[in-house]
Amino acid sequence: MSVLHPKTFILALQIFQQNPAKAKKYLNDKRLSLAERKILEAWFLLRDSKFKEIHQLLSTLTTESELILAQAHLVQGIAYNNQSDFIKSAEYLEKALIFFEQTQDQYHLFKTAYNLFITQLNLKSRPQMENCLQKMKVSKQTDSQFVWILQCEFVYYSFTNAFKKAEGIMEDLELIKVDMSEPAIATYLIMKFDYFLKNARYQDCENVLNEMKSYRKFRFWENYLFMNNLLRHFLYQDPLYLYEKNFEQHPSLFYQVKVLLHFSENNLGLAQMAWNKLAETMPHVYKPNFDYQGDHCLFSLVLDQYAKKIVQPSPMAIDRTNKVKEAISYLQNHAQLMKKEDLYFSLWESYPQDKEDLSKLERIISRARKDYGATIQSRKGCYQLISLGNLEKKAS
Repeated sequence: MSVLHPKTFILALQIFQQNPAKAKKYLNDKRLSLAERKILEAWFLLRDSKFKEIHQLLSTLTTESELILAQAHLVQGIAYNNQSDFIKSAEYLEKALIFFEQTQDQYHLFKTAYNLFITQLNLKSRPQMENCLQKMKVSKQTDSQFVWILQCEFVYYSFTNAFKKAEGIMEDLELIKVDMSEPAIATYLIMKFDYFLKNARYQDCENVLNEMKSYRKFRFWENYLFMNNLLRHFLYQDPLYLYEKNFEQHPSLFYQVKVLLHFSENNLGLAQMAWNKLAETMPHVYKPNFDYQGDHCLFSLVLDQYAKKIVQPSPMAIDRTNKVKEAISYLQNHAQLMKKEDLYFSLWESYPQDKEDLSKLERIISRARKDYGATIQSRKGCYQLISLGNLEKKAS
């Protein structure tokens, strides 16, 4: 294996790990190759949770350096995990892990093993979690890394229902929380929230959310918005005021919200379409007939809550011979007001991204009124079919 060790690139990565602001000067450093600058830029994008941009940037990466490829695999593996594409995340992280083990790069070996542990937790793979935890312990070099090991042990014992051991480690983490970095605190608070949720300690869950709120950065964080809204919906039946723009970097969270929202409206057709979007990336978790095989979480709690109340409607006869008739069919089967974004999703299986998309839907509605004599009201961002002439096209 030929391994290049460009000194400036390695120095830039080290400075980024210690002080990202100081590392920015290397983005314009001509001693770095184009591929090296792309890797460094990808790490900055990761700090800002710009996961799609990372994949776009690295899609044109060309290099013969195995070091650069390993860095690309690592940063993309972390990005895919944050996007809930855990299978692809594991694939990238395992490639990076092989390189860092062979080169005995203990720092990046630890970082990769940690992120792979989180991915394997999401994939519910206990043996792989144990393997990653062991690699972390072997490669540990600093006290701060010991904190990450403690966090992983805490979540591992919670995952395996060894709650007494988990409680003991949580007490240790509370004692050293004041010395944790902001990323470590963010990770710990999520792990603590999940632990309390698993043990039905909902008041403690609310306390964790209040603690998150004390950190200004977390108040607008996609995970926080999701956790706070769903917990309040579960405990107090608060409405789900969440939209696609709230989850630009985490589309799976948005589709989970849409499944639950459509369940609350007893609209299994739209709930199924949102479920299908989730199943595209994780079919082993989102199985047919709304069979959720993931870990116990807020989504599964609310899903179970609605599954007990759902009323199975008669099959919908949807006319898919053309978009205009299809839109009329959906409106016919939707007794109440139908949100424009949901009608758009029903027709094109994606949500509108801009005004042009909504204009496309408006043209469909206009043709329904003109060609089929449909009386369709538009108000408060919704459509409602009031009456219909017939589904035979009117003569022009």
